[in-house]
Amino acid sequence: MASTPLAPKSLDDDELRRLLKAVENGGSKRDQAIFALLLTGLRASEVVGLRVSDLRVYPSKGSVIIQGEHVKGSKYREVPLGAEARRALLAYLSFKRPTSLVFDGKRGLLCPNGLYKLFVKYCALTGVKASPHSCRHTFAKRYLAVTQNDLVGLSQALGHSSVSVSARYARRSLADLQVGVERCEF
Repeated sequence: MASTPLAPKSLDDDELRRLLKAVENGGSKRDQAIFALLLTGLRASEVVGLRVSDLRVYPSKGSVIIQGEHVKGSKYREVPLGAEARRALLAYLSFKRPTSLVFDGKRGLLCPNGLYKLFVKYCALTGVKASPHSCRHTFAKRYLAVTQNDLVGLSQALGHSSVSVSARYARRSLADLQVGVERCEF
């Protein structure tokens, strides 16, 4: 018997809090900006491929342009940035030496593998089992929760070709289903 697929794995509130606290306490401005951008729904390849010219960031508003060869399907989209992502990005950019790409690695430009290793470092420090893509799932789940399941907006933000691709985020986790079932008991 086939089972119904559940929502993609996202970070719960405790995991997210522990991970962000570790980055805040032990991370550089670069690390903080990277995590903030991952939590806007960007893919790891999109974060490492960001060019300074793709940024439209001000204290009160901002967005990033996602385009080029590092983008899945080479699509173009503009992603709005929330206050925390703007703050982290502006703090990092105030210290960053000028180059065309936003993020540097230890031996040159940051690559997706380098970003993954950075993520693994903070997961090991906190005991959180996750990947950079878990941040994308976390953003999607939170976006739907605060927008009354706006699948069209989510699809735009994530750069999905179809709303049906984004619809999987509207599925509930087993824990969420359990809470609902408990509330329905007579």
